[in-house]
Amino acid sequence: MNAITAKEPILIIGAGAIGGTLAASLTAAGEHVVAVDGNAAHVEAIRANGLVVSGVRPLHVRVEAHHPSTLVGAFNRVILAVKAKDTEAALATAQAHLAPDGWVLPLQNGLGMLAVAAAVGQERTVGAVIAIGAHYKVPGQLALLGYGETHVGELDGVARPRTHEAVALLSHLQPAELTGNILGHAWGKLVLAAIYSATALADRDVPALYDDPEACAILAAAGSEVVTVALAERAQLEPADGLEPMRLLDRDSLAFGPDDVWSGQRAAWRRYANTRTGIWRDLAELHRPTEVNAMLAPVVAAARRHAIATPCLDQLLALVRRAEAHEIALGSATFMQLAPRTNSRDGKPATAPF
Repeated sequence: MNAITAKEPILIIGAGAIGGTLAASLTAAGEHVVAVDGNAAHVEAIRANGLVVSGVRPLHVRVEAHHPSTLVGAFNRVILAVKAKDTEAALATAQAHLAPDGWVLPLQNGLGMLAVAAAVGQERTVGAVIAIGAHYKVPGQLALLGYGETHVGELDGVARPRTHEAVALLSHLQPAELTGNILGHAWGKLVLAAIYSATALADRDVPALYDDPEACAILAAAGSEVVTVALAERAQLEPADGLEPMRLLDRDSLAFGPDDVWSGQRAAWRRYANTRTGIWRDLAELHRPTEVNAMLAPVVAAARRHAIATPCLDQLLALVRRAEAHEIALGSATFMQLAPRTNSRDGKPATAPF
């Protein structure tokens, strides 16, 4: 294992799938990382044995790890890498330990970057959106199973020196790109989040679902509702890990075939050794609450403000809540409860999205 360096430390709040693999990659590159996590067993394992990453880039590094209550000091660079449902608690840690001239980079699903900007100021917030195949295994151990894409940008679209620094730091995990439309990428990833939430209910491999016309019709219904809300919010949607969200509103693109709306996602999943999402792992293996409500409830709230109906998202959120409470089992019967909101014969939403 490496020795901890004397460089100015980077604080990473959340040492799970994303934060932990980033911490390991930065440490391997010679950066001094301080990781803080609310999982006491995970922190103790990292302290005792280092942080172990298996998969496409095996790493075993020594990382300074803390519980939130034992963390001391102020940091100029803070990366917030917790699940969307844990943003509020993580923000309290970030605010308590952010240096006066420091910045926070939220690396999360959903629109957490807006919550961060509201808490610490837009002038101290750098946005980022990541897609990557990684998951938490057991305390002290993570799996990195495939590379996706990372985009970094300022909320006002104007790149600054810190933006370029953030791109360089995140590129130690996988190549990162500078963007002038980070909110467009966040909304694009939210479209994918709705789709992935639906795949978790099916209890089937994601690539298999993309080869099933009936399943694709359900997934299109979930994703297209997010697209409609994003457009009402005046977002300029960007692609997310091979998915072009606007194609979900194009009936020709929804016609099932090799060049349909799902073709980019099929290619993306061929890069990953895993075949299911982190949402599925939370429900089926870890038996813990997901971040689905934290990601998608704000989308539904925005829809209400614009008088947009979201029947598929409403049902999706209700089913995920029941699955989290162990009231229903994952599988076809649960997944198909979304089906009445689609016309499965042609893979198109039953009603036009506008």
